Amino acid sequence: MDLASLKKAFEREKEFLSQKISSNQKLPFGRQRVGAELIKESAELFFEILGEARDAKELNRLIRKCFNIYLAYGQKGQGRVLFTGYYSPVHKASLSKHADYRYPLYLEPSDLKVAELGEFDPQLAGEKIVYRIDKKREEIVPYHTRRHIVQ
Repeated sequence: MDLASLKKAFEREKEFLSQKISSNQKLPFGRQRVGAELIKESAELFFEILGEARDAKELNRLIRKCFNIYLAYGQKGQGRVLFTGYYSPVHKASLSKHADYRYPLYLEPSDLKVAELGEFDPQLAGEKIVYRIDKKREEIVPYHTRRHIVQ
């Protein structure tokens, strides 16, 4: 990751830490729990270092000087580690169709039901059906297609 992208990521991290976490909260960090305030201060210091570092070599030196470095040794100490991240896109949209928005957003219908088939048969784990209950026929029927809903 280049320095500019790293700075942008930490801008977002700072924003998250200041808005979503109370200062007296303890968060898991390895086998210990660390106060949210320390995490915020560490993020601030890291952000300062990002601003000071002229290149990756200097950034590495400053990080080693100011922080304790932990090795992520992975499952069973074999060095296989999976780091994940979350992305929440923000899109402009409308609940009604007009010139700027050809496709309106719909709320999930109150009669829409989902059956997780893995609860009935382990071989079907991950499979599901979407259905509704036809009140006249008193039976389960497939949910309407998008084409049917839009018409």
